[in-house]
Amino acid sequence: MVSGIFILVIILRLIEFPIITQDKLLVAIFGGFFIGTGIGLSARGGSMLDGTEILSIYLNKKIGLSMREIIFGLNIIIFSVATFFLEIETALY
Repeated sequence: MVSGIFILVIILRLIEFPIITQDKLLVAIFGGFFIGTGIGLSARGGSMLDGTEILSIYLNKKIGLSMREIIFGLNIIIFSVATFFLEIETALY
């Protein structure tokens, strides 16, 4: 997992990705679609991508909620904190 993050950092530093659009709504829609698809396929294959999945597996065994419910709750907490530190419009995107 650490090696994957390290490789991602190197790739993001070395490869110049073009900015396709400045429209925040399009970026949010397509970014959400692609990240959601990637996470869904990854979870379907039984792998984990970040701490929320690991924490949801742990809490699933302890409190009995489904992983989906736990991840949803954690995302609400994360976006609430983001809204506190950023402006609400940015957090909503």
